[in-house]
Amino acid sequence: MIHTLRYLFAILLINQIAYCQVKFLPTKDLETALKLAQSQHKLIFIQVEGDNCNQCNEVADKGLSGSLLTEKFDKHFVSFRAKSDTPFTEQLKEKYTLTAMPVSLFLDARGNLIHRFLGSNSADFIYAKEADIAISRKEDTPMDQLHSQFQKGDHRPSFLENYLDRLKQLKLPNTDVLNTFTGTLPVDSLSSPRIIKFVLENAPSLDSKPYLLLNAANSVDHGMEKLYRTIPYSEAAAINNGIIHTTFTKAVSERNNRLLFQLSYFISNTYNKERQLGNETSQMYVKKYHYAIGDTMAYLSWAKDANSAALPFWTVDSLIQRDETYMEKVKPQRPTSFGTYTFQFQAPSQYIPINLNEDAWHFYEMTNLKGNLEIALEWSKRSMELFAGLNRKRNLPVENPAFMDTYAHLLYRLGRKEEAIQWQTKAVEAQLTSGITIGSISESLEKMKNGTL
Repeated sequence: MIHTLRYLFAILLINQIAYCQVKFLPTKDLETALKLAQSQHKLIFIQVEGDNCNQCNEVADKGLSGSLLTEKFDKHFVSFRAKSDTPFTEQLKEKYTLTAMPVSLFLDARGNLIHRFLGSNSADFIYAKEADIAISRKEDTPMDQLHSQFQKGDHRPSFLENYLDRLKQLKLPNTDVLNTFTGTLPVDSLSSPRIIKFVLENAPSLDSKPYLLLNAANSVDHGMEKLYRTIPYSEAAAINNGIIHTTFTKAVSERNNRLLFQLSYFISNTYNKERQLGNETSQMYVKKYHYAIGDTMAYLSWAKDANSAALPFWTVDSLIQRDETYMEKVKPQRPTSFGTYTFQFQAPSQYIPINLNEDAWHFYEMTNLKGNLEIALEWSKRSMELFAGLNRKRNLPVENPAFMDTYAHLLYRLGRKEEAIQWQTKAVEAQLTSGITIGSISESLEKMKNGTL
């Protein structure tokens, strides 16, 4: 039960899912899909479902059911759905480096990725816009041709810049190409503001050759620091987010504690005068790292320390003020694509109740110690209070059934069965008013009543 993801996407859900206007055809593998696209001279659209978030998939179904899509998709695409945990999905994960789902893939008839849209949305016009982007790119040089050119030794800076732009555009790994690009440049070029910005926008990890070369080349005249002072705050934030994501992913894959603490130091220092927010963000990544690598004891310890230190600062008024300060800095608000992800500049406080609920649920999963469960229960209660308070200020629904579900489970684990049933009943009822539908909530309620949870 992934409480974080299911909240983020399920908030968009409309309960009654209409018949999909995008006509999905059956296929068991990519090769069959390619043959069909080639025979019809069309592009390919594949909706890859999420493994752990049925609500996310239902949100996508809603968006893809809009009549706005019928003509566009019939004319330009053959469309397929890749269900979770199937050989077709595994094939797509490997070929297109899929690390998060649901995701919409747009391919040419040779199987080259021309666009991807991460996540899900209930609005059909969003999918229409993404389809238009894919259609506009169908005449671009195919990625397999660019890859072949690179493999054959074309390392001209102009070609490598173009190749890196395409990799960034498609959210594909760029390590080898970025290493080659920085390695072919004269040392004095690495002090050029344009080159510094270009390399940083491609999200190098903190221990990578490109990042270390930039640091060395600009250690005397502080060229990197000067760049950050001259570009808009939104661009600087997006650059840092790209570097953070790449470094965190690498630290987890290598189980690299040294790189983790290098990342922690980097995060703390990116917030300048906002030290409290910097410390909170840094500790959040440390605890997420320990959870990701399966170090239960370290995760439990870091989560307790991080949340106990931050909770006194998390009041509705203080978080609203934090959001207003942040959003003023990133105006005009717009998505910015750097590295492997597109960053939407959104109010940071929305993630605090989500992360509190996530930690509370992980404690429910990981420990039976009464003291730990009591701590998690308090986090769960605060997550609901903060969620309600923040949303009330924004005239949004104030109840979240996923958070109530967490609270009820913890009560049940602590032996407070009657209270658990009351809260789980509230969670079931809240689905009707919040627009968030979670199928397991009703099932859990029955198990609580029967004493079988």
